[in-house]
Formats: sequence, structure tokens, C-alpha cells
Amino acid sequence: MKEPVYSYRLKKIARLANFYGGKTLDIGFSLLPNPYLKGEIIGVDIDLPKEKPTNYTKMIIADVMKKLPFQDKSIDTIILGGVIEHLENPLVALREMNRVLKDGGMLLMETPNPYYFPVIISDFLMSLRFYFEDTHVSLDPRRIVLKNLWNTGFDLKKIESCGINLSDHFTIPCPQQFAQDIIYVAVKRQPKNKYYKMIRGMRKVKYDDIHEKLDKKR
Repeated sequence: MKEPVYSYRLKKIARLANFYGGKTLDIGFSLLPNPYLKGEIIGVDIDLPKEKPTNYTKMIIADVMKKLPFQDKSIDTIILGGVIEHLENPLVALREMNRVLKDGGMLLMETPNPYYFPVIISDFLMSLRFYFEDTHVSLDPRRIVLKNLWNTGFDLKKIESCGINLSDHFTIPCPQQFAQDIIYVAVKRQPKNKYYKMIRGMRKVKYDDIHEKLDKKR
């Protein structure tokens, strides 16, 4: 079998997904189906390929920004590969995925690394050419991704490196801090993450302080 483009990344995702196993959703799979996935794999996308990948159980048209056609707590593992950076409101998608995941279910979220050196340089120089090379609308730093996960009922387990792509078919392994793309491995927790209440409490205190200052000025 001829290896697909970005096979290093696909193998990394598949290794994690196959390890956690169970009923798996591969959301946004159409452009790059993963031939290394095993088990009950359901491909989910807003536009489906003409033919179902041979290792996928079925394909479903659905939008993670709206409502996934699955019952609460019915899915073991979700793969979100190269999707979160395209979404205008990632928190909506994270909450919907949390809804369908079983307690203790796994989210494997692959996305570009905001600290990848060429990205940092391009941002520093405000290179508009770089900004329009893709359709990304967000590239959050790790601390924001972590808070987004906490706010939507996840705990971050670890971050995996997808290496540096020298071409579509050749990738150099490297630590996740320097990688071009990374995978956030998160687990659904019940009851809500202990940091969730802390973040909400801090937010309320901040808003109360602001309103109090505004009232004094009136």
C-alpha cells in the first residue's frame, strides 16, 4: 500500500486512537482519511468523499458546530484532525464532542503548533503572505487551549509531537515544543474539572469588579 501524505502524523493519531479503542469518530476526515485506524471507525464531515475508506465502518454527514447525530455518552474516542483551527467558535465544538463522549472518553485534537518557529517569525513580521496561505481563523497558545478544555469538561492528559514536515511524505521527528503540528490528548472528566469552577469564579469576580467600578463612575 502506498503511504498517504503526512503518514507520520496519521500513524501517530492512529496509534493513540487504536490504543484507546472503542467506537471512534474521525471528525473532518474527508480530505485525509486515516488508513491506519482500526476497529469501529465512523467518518464524520460536512462533505463526504465519493467512496468510503475501506477501514471505516461508515460515513455520516454532520457539523460539529451544530449537533452530532449521536446520543449522549455513546462514543469512546474522537479524532479532530486539522479542524479546530478552522472553527469560529471552538468552545461550541468542544462542548458538543464532550456531550457524545463517554465519561473517561478520549479526545485526540491535532492542530498546528502556535510556537512553531516559522509561525513565530511570520507573526513577528506580520507577514500577510503567510496569513493567507491557509483558512485558519484561530491558532491559540497552549494556555488558552488548556483553559478551553477545562471550560468544556476535559482534562489535558498530554501533548504529542507530529514532527516537522520537510515535504508531504517526509517528516523529521522532534519534541512537541518544536513540532509543526501537535496532538492534544484530552480525557472527559465527570464531575467537571476542578479548574472549571475556579475559572468561572475568577471570571465572575472580575466582572463584578468591573461593574462595581462602572457604577461608581456613573
